[in-house]
Amino acid sequence: MNLTKKLLLASFVIGLLGCGDDAMIYEACVTNNDCADSSCFSVAFTSTTGEVSDGAFCSIQCEPGIECPSGRCISLGDEAVPGTVAICFLECTSDDDCDSGLRCSTVDGVDVCTP
Repeated sequence: MNLTKKLLLASFVIGLLGCGDDAMIYEACVTNNDCADSSCFSVAFTSTTGEVSDGAFCSIQCEPGIECPSGRCISLGDEAVPGTVAICFLECTSDDDCDSGLRCSTVDGVDVCTP
C-alpha cells in the first residue's frame, strides 16, 4: 500500500524516557508504560486510495535528516508548520520485518513499518 505524506496524528503521547515495561523501539504498544526507552505514538495514515490505517508503536522523536536506530525519521505533517512532530520508523522490505500488528508500507518513497 502506497501511503501519502499526509499523516494524521491521531494521538500524540509523550512519556518520560526510560520508564515502562519491555517493548522496544518499533514494537506495538498501547500506552507509554509499554515502551522501554521510548514513547508510545498513536498514528493514522491515509492511503492514496483513501483507506485509513491506524495503530500505535514505540518510537522516539527525531529531526528530519538525522538518522534513527535502524530506521528513518518521518515528519507527521507539514515540516514548514512550527510544532510539527517527526518520529522514527523502522525500515523494512516486507511485513516479516515488522512487529506483530505493523506492516511494511511505503511512506515518502521509503518502506517503513506502519500500523
